[in-house]
Formats: sequence, structure tokens, C-alpha cells
Amino acid sequence: MRRLEKFEQLEKKYSEDKIKNLKVTNKKLQTDLKDDLAKILSSDEIANFESFFSNFEKLYPDFKTSLNKITSNLTANELKLCAFLRLNLSSKEISMLLNITPESVHKARYRLRKKLALTSKEDLSIFIINI
Repeated sequence: MRRLEKFEQLEKKYSEDKIKNLKVTNKKLQTDLKDDLAKILSSDEIANFESFFSNFEKLYPDFKTSLNKITSNLTANELKLCAFLRLNLSSKEISMLLNITPESVHKARYRLRKKLALTSKEDLSIFIINI
């Protein structure tokens, strides 16, 4: 019986350490995403989103797959919009990142709602966050 207790304690310790390491990794990825967004916003050059989306996919590995299960005909720009909505960015922030007008973001959100077959009562941002 004593060995079983020790084994259970070791197993619990291992699980706690694993969870702690995952939380640290997750926090670092979130910080990297914020840094990438800050660089994109502060640069005068054409925005380089590769680093941002690489970190986004590490933080939310099943996001794109889940979206493709709902609808498989999303364009690259719509996937970008979904990623920004997943980060809970406002239309104004998204427009600054994509260098388009806020009205263009509203139109893109409307088209995305149609593709996702959302009713007028369903909130697009909440839907995307829950994916």
C-alpha cells in the first residue's frame, strides 16, 4: 500500500509540473502575440504577419481546423479576420492592422457572418471566441 501512495504522489506532482509548464508556455505565447501586434501597429512598412500567425497557431492549434469544419470556403483575409476576432480586437484595431477603413472591417464581418450562417441574434465575436 505504501508504494501505491508514493506512486500516486509522484503522479500528482508530475501532473502539476506539466500543467505549470503549459501555463508558462501559454503565457509566453500570449506575450509574443502582443509583441507581434505592437510591432505591426508601430511599423510604417507593409505589415509582416508571419510571426504573428505562427505564434497564434501555437496558442490556438485547433482554431483553423475547427473553422474549416464549420465552413471550408474561407479566404485568407477572412481567416485573418477570424484570428483577430479570436483575440477580441475591435473593428478599429483590426482596421489599423490591416490598413483598411473600419467600414471595410464591418463589411468583412457581415460577409463572414453570412458564410458562417449566423443569425442576426448571434454575436460573431462570441461565436469565434467559442470555437
